[in-house]
Amino acid sequence: MRLDTQCMFSDAQSLSSTSTTSTNTLDLQGAGIAENEAFVVVRFEGTHGCTAVDLQGSENNSDFASVVKTAVSDTTDGAGVSIRLPQGCPRYLKLVYTGTTLGGKATAGITLQTPSPRGKRLGDYAANKG
Repeated sequence: MRLDTQCMFSDAQSLSSTSTTSTNTLDLQGAGIAENEAFVVVRFEGTHGCTAVDLQGSENNSDFASVVKTAVSDTTDGAGVSIRLPQGCPRYLKLVYTGTTLGGKATAGITLQTPSPRGKRLGDYAANKG
């Protein structure tokens, strides 16, 4: 997964307790995404215990509300989720990771292309076989 350091919520951030807020809150003011759509991509290291990732937004960087909440069904090492960034997001965005007992680490950011499913390579798809 390729992420710009200016667009990262978490960089191998340790997860603990039952809820962890991303290290970084992103300010989208002046950000122009001319490529059509963007994604929030989250990948976990270790057995993480995260059951949901909540993308939260705020217009004033203090009153945050849920924009998109996504369930995490795979709690094994290397698992993750991709969230389509909705049009018209608030200026400030952060992530909140929740679960019964969090562990492991999370790396998350905004990217223009969602990664392939874990364990799949381009050559694995029928359209790419000769």
